Amino acid sequence: MGSRRGGESLFQQKAGDMTPRIPINYIVQIDNFHLGEFIFYWNYYGQPCTLLLQKPKTEGLTAIRLVVDSDEAASFLLRAKEKTGCRLYTVETQ
Repeated sequence: MGSRRGGESLFQQKAGDMTPRIPINYIVQIDNFHLGEFIFYWNYYGQPCTLLLQKPKTEGLTAIRLVVDSDEAASFLLRAKEKTGCRLYTVETQ
């Protein structure tokens, strides 16, 4: 069934085709130097989630809030963490 292989483009997937999952809220702590790379992977995976960039109290870092609610968003975040070395923090919903 719809498994993706190396030759298929991730850009061809439509937003409505995303596989739903239980939403998990994350805060990503990333060095400003790697911020462009993080955005690159977000675009590469078809912008699978909304990003909210925030300035943290630590100079040279950026905080990004996002919700992983699809397999595509989870794949994006896993790859971005692997490539940029960012830190992930789960946020408990109230």
